[in-house]
Amino acid sequence: MTSALMDDMMGGEKNDMSRVDHVEGGAISELREIKKNQNGGTEDTVESLQSYQDKRMSDTRFQKQNKNENAKNEVEMESGSKTAKNSNQKMEIINEGGEADKSKNANTVRWDDRFEPFFIHASLLQMNRIGHIPINGLLITAMQEWWRKETHTFHMPHGEMTITLEDGLCIMGMRVDGQPLCKNNSVIDWADKAEELLGKRPPEEMFRGTEKKRSKFLVRKKWFKANFNDLGECEPDEWIEQYCRAYMLAFFTDVLFTDPNGDCYSLIPLLLLENMQELDKWSFGSGVLAYLYRELCKSVDVGRKNMGGCVLLLQLWVWQHFSTGRPTVSLAVDRLTTNANFPDRNDTVGMLWANVTQKDFKKPETNLWANRDMLDSQPPTDVFWTPYEIYRERLPPICNHERGMSRLRQPLIYFWIVERYRPSNAEFV
Repeated sequence: MTSALMDDMMGGEKNDMSRVDHVEGGAISELREIKKNQNGGTEDTVESLQSYQDKRMSDTRFQKQNKNENAKNEVEMESGSKTAKNSNQKMEIINEGGEADKSKNANTVRWDDRFEPFFIHASLLQMNRIGHIPINGLLITAMQEWWRKETHTFHMPHGEMTITLEDGLCIMGMRVDGQPLCKNNSVIDWADKAEELLGKRPPEEMFRGTEKKRSKFLVRKKWFKANFNDLGECEPDEWIEQYCRAYMLAFFTDVLFTDPNGDCYSLIPLLLLENMQELDKWSFGSGVLAYLYRELCKSVDVGRKNMGGCVLLLQLWVWQHFSTGRPTVSLAVDRLTTNANFPDRNDTVGMLWANVTQKDFKKPETNLWANRDMLDSQPPTDVFWTPYEIYRERLPPICNHERGMSRLRQPLIYFWIVERYRPSNAEFV
């Protein structure tokens, strides 16, 4: 080793040592041992030291770059999946990688065919049949950015559009004509009410909260799962009604009135299920739309990270009206099945999408920016302004009988929620 090389090496000792001070104790000891024996060292010693320092600097740069990329991905993932997070139904949620995550709360209460007459009576059968369709949370997030709470419309590049009662009627078959979803619930012992209508009393520890402060009407989902999945073949009609009420509560919270933060079911809708023979008197379409409007208005507030409501209705509305960005499925009229003997069981438009899985989502749709660009560049010629007309003759009778009701200017009500409804503010489709 030449003297010049030794001088350069010894002269830069302070810089070398300051550069490795952040290295763990074992690595520091190793470097100091190398420098301590440098007086008799060889050229290999210098090369080893330089190689080790270069490797540490390269690792540091790589870790810093990787950390920045991870932070960027986390921000985009949080933004894109915030809406899908609340869908605790029988759904597959599309994440940033295009893969699906099974909902942990799926199938909390098991479906039984003996529940079908009650769902037909409430005009909710078709909705129950499509409740498993996967949700693209990134598409929902992109749509939220167009929502304006002042007008309850999406301010799109080609004009204002909004979800109407007719959309809920034709896509999901939800009744419009009926009483609002509202009953007095101010002085009710909800444990007693649950025992009366469900046949079982939830223990105090099953209500959300702690011993010091518990919710009065939010019961944990695991209690429903443990108590309402054992309906036998020859049970009395009273038991069937009780289990059907439990399934409907799960259906309401998981699909129609989703709770963005909850692992519980609300007992408040039990008031709508007291008489299972009068389910046809309720306007579920207006209640679902009121709840969705309220959640859309909340979702645009600063600091709001998730969204509840029937996001499935919003997604199917987008698919029906926009030609780009939706899964590739046949929209042929003959795909909707009819039942001449029981026309109430005819398919609604939403059944066109019933077989969609996460594999049907195109790769660009798993990126939030791709969804934004798709909506930004949507020309008016690619918008289906009247998407239901060709299916009119095959829809359930209620979709045609109550079509005029969906055009009325009236308040939308769901218990404590009241939202104005003015379809004339946007293009009515």
